[in-house]
Amino acid sequence: MANTCLVNVMLKFIRKYNLLPLIGWTFAILLILGWTIYRHHKETLYDAENEARNYFKLNLHYRAWNARIGGVYAPVDKVEPNPHLVVPEREITTTTGRRFTLVNPAYMTRMVFDAIKADSGNPVISKLTSLKALNPANVPDSWERTALLAFQRGRTDDLSEVVTLNGVRYLRLISRFVTEPSCLKCHASQGYKVGDVRGGSVSRSRLFRIFNQNEKPQAILSGDIFCSGWQAVPVLPHTPADGLFRKTHSATVSRDSVLSL
Repeated sequence: MANTCLVNVMLKFIRKYNLLPLIGWTFAILLILGWTIYRHHKETLYDAENEARNYFKLNLHYRAWNARIGGVYAPVDKVEPNPHLVVPEREITTTTGRRFTLVNPAYMTRMVFDAIKADSGNPVISKLTSLKALNPANVPDSWERTALLAFQRGRTDDLSEVVTLNGVRYLRLISRFVTEPSCLKCHASQGYKVGDVRGGSVSRSRLFRIFNQNEKPQAILSGDIFCSGWQAVPVLPHTPADGLFRKTHSATVSRDSVLSL
C-alpha cells in the first residue's frame, strides 16, 4: 500500500508539471553524451598512440643518421663527454688545441629528450631502455622489461598502456630497436649481433591535454542542446502525457484492488 501511494504521488507530480518529456529529454541527452565520451575516449587513446609512435619514428631517423656517419664531435665546453661510451678517440684535440668529444646516437637522443622535456609545457616524454643498459638511467622498469623480453621472443608490434606520472595520466608506448651494422661500433662489446633486439624507445603522451581538446567542445554543445530542450518542453501540450498517465494510474489502482482482496 505504501509503495502504491508513493507511486501515485510521484505520477501526479510528474503529470502536474508535465515532467515526462523532460525526463525523456534528459535521458536522451545523457545517453548521447555517454556514448560520445566513450567514443572520444577511444579516439584519445588512438591519438596518443599516434603521437607517441610519430616521436619514435622521428627519433629513429636522426639516430640512424648519427649511426651512419659514426657519431658527431662536439666541443667539450658545450657537451660533457659520455662516461658510458668506451671507444677509441672518444675525445680528440685539434691542431689549434680545441677539444672535442664524440656524441654517439644514444647520447644524442638522450640530450634531445632532455631538451624537449625542458622546453615544452606538455612534452612527449621519451626514454631509451635496454636489458643490457650501459646507462643506469636506461634500466627498464617491470613493464618495460616484460615488453623487451616479448620483443626478444619475436614480437614486432608496439606495446602500450595508460599510466599516471606525477598525478598526470599518460599513454606510454614502447617500440623496439633492432641492431644494425652501424650500432656495433658502440655495442659489439655487449655481444650484440646484427638483427638482435637491442632495446626499445618508450614515449609517454599526455592524455589529459588530448582528452580536453576533444571533450570540452562536445560538453558545451551538449549543455546548450540540453538547456534549449528544457526551455522548449514546458510549452508542449499535456495531452500526450495525460493518456499515458491515465493508463498507468488505472493499472496501479487495479493492482491495488486485487491485492486488497
